[in-house]
Amino acid sequence: MERTMHSFYTKLRATVGQTTQTIKEKLEDILKMHTVKVADMAEMIQTHPNSVMSEQTLLYITYRTYRLNVEKNMVLYMETKVTSQAEKKAVNGERILAIEIRSLSQSLFSYRSYENKVDLQEPVKVEHFIENLIHDYKENSPTGEPCPWAKTEA
Repeated sequence: MERTMHSFYTKLRATVGQTTQTIKEKLEDILKMHTVKVADMAEMIQTHPNSVMSEQTLLYITYRTYRLNVEKNMVLYMETKVTSQAEKKAVNGERILAIEIRSLSQSLFSYRSYENKVDLQEPVKVEHFIENLIHDYKENSPTGEPCPWAKTEA
């Protein structure tokens, strides 16, 4: 009797373990959030041909803002400080201060460098259409060079 119970318990335990693993995998697929790196967002905003850049120097420090309108209902906005390439967290000679992705009614993503919650190379959770937008741009980007052609506002 004890052997039978032990055998039954062993089989039950294996079956429950397999079922638990299957359920966990299915839930992960269903709940999977789309991710993208903050650095990839910044690169797209900085190098996209439709981005508009403005530059301002205050107390000998140069700041740049980039604005990219996507379709009619979404704006990607980035603020940077021009710096040396050697400075930590500098991308293409600029340190990212803030990134904001907004729809007409709400903020979809916000990054602030002073919060230090997210590293630039760390994937962050975003809506699927933001991930698709950035992925499509990276796939179809003509050169990937830093924005030599960016429009400058007066």
